[in-house]
Amino acid sequence: MRELLTPLLFFQRFFIPTMLILLVWAAWRTVFKKDFAVGMALYVTLLIVVDGFYNTGLFLPGLEKGSIRYSEICALFLLFSRPPAQARPALSNTVLALAGVYFFLMAVAALRADPPLAGLFEFRRIVFP
Repeated sequence: MRELLTPLLFFQRFFIPTMLILLVWAAWRTVFKKDFAVGMALYVTLLIVVDGFYNTGLFLPGLEKGSIRYSEICALFLLFSRPPAQARPALSNTVLALAGVYFFLMAVAALRADPPLAGLFEFRRIVFP
């Protein structure tokens, strides 16, 4: 198997520059072209690669732990810049309402933890991804 992968070692030096170029392209398509599909792919990539493996984000001074993750910034941008929604059937609205109630109750339960800030960080760590 090693003999089959040896020719690919030449291309290893192109992986990081290619990934950075794809990141810039996806950010450009998401921000300036308002491409929601590319934005969702960028969000999932940030969630899996950057938040999952690198565990990085924008550090907030004064907090004992935690920071704003890059995927959360991308999710907020996608939430506020998405195209207008079309009319949905009543069943879809019911499912969305029940899911909203479920997450609201989970947030209330997380805030009842001792201390509440620890519960909020647990809620953010488990529920948001």
